[in-house]
Amino acid sequence: MLQLEHAIPPWETTRVTLLGDAAHAMSPAAGAGAGHALRDAAALTAALTRGGPLIPVLRSYEQEMIASGFAAVRASAANGARVLGQAPLPAG
Repeated sequence: MLQLEHAIPPWETTRVTLLGDAAHAMSPAAGAGAGHALRDAAALTAALTRGGPLIPVLRSYEQEMIASGFAAVRASAANGARVLGQAPLPAG
């Protein structure tokens, strides 16, 4: 399991973005990673279909994805510790 002390540092938004484990890898406990990747894909699709200039649209998606993704990472780590005995993420 990828262990992070905190969310990944912000990056400059370009025409390329991330979703799922590329941005927020999770414990396999409860199978949350695949579900969250689908959530990211749906959020990205919704952001793109709303329209607007591409970079601000992607920046908005990325901010939401990082916040929700790392909340899910913390929950996944707690589940991994409880269910599978995995080492929890360091406080951060």
